Amino acid sequence: MYEVRTNTWCDGWVNAWSVGDRDEDMVPQTFETIEEAQKEINEHVDDVNYGRRLEGLEEDETDEGLGIFDCDTGEPV
Repeated sequence: MYEVRTNTWCDGWVNAWSVGDRDEDMVPQTFETIEEAQKEINEHVDDVNYGRRLEGLEEDETDEGLGIFDCDTGEPV
């Protein structure tokens, strides 16, 4: 299992990606494969950049600050 983690200033690398219908149902999102996790990162960056273009911003967001980690070892892949 793998998870996407966000590099935060205060807490380092944390899994800030959650799934669920309501706040009380939210659980950290995990992925079966590295490819699934990377696809989620790519879709997220594409969505952010689409919104930035709608706002007239020209500079694209990147996936810097996002990483894929092995859930068992806690190590980046």
